[in-house]
Amino acid sequence: MKWPRARSSCRSAAFAPSDDGNLLAYSTDNTGYRQYTLHVKNLKTGEMLAENIERVDNVAWATDNKTIFYVTEDAVTQTQRQVLPPRAGHR
Repeated sequence: MKWPRARSSCRSAAFAPSDDGNLLAYSTDNTGYRQYTLHVKNLKTGEMLAENIERVDNVAWATDNKTIFYVTEDAVTQTQRQVLPPRAGHR
């Protein structure tokens, strides 16, 4: 896996492979403020899905191994606020 370039601060929070092992969802924070961005990588091809989702705290795969659910962080209160269904690019 190719991680983001070296920065003064880089953390990973979520790390969730799909049950079939084909996709990996992971989140990174390059700011140092625990504001994580969700990334999804196809482990068979090495391709990254184009869409990254900001302020994601937790992720979980559905049993179809294609659908991902995630919890977002409120930009003002910085608390977890809701579980969102997947966006079109993540299905």
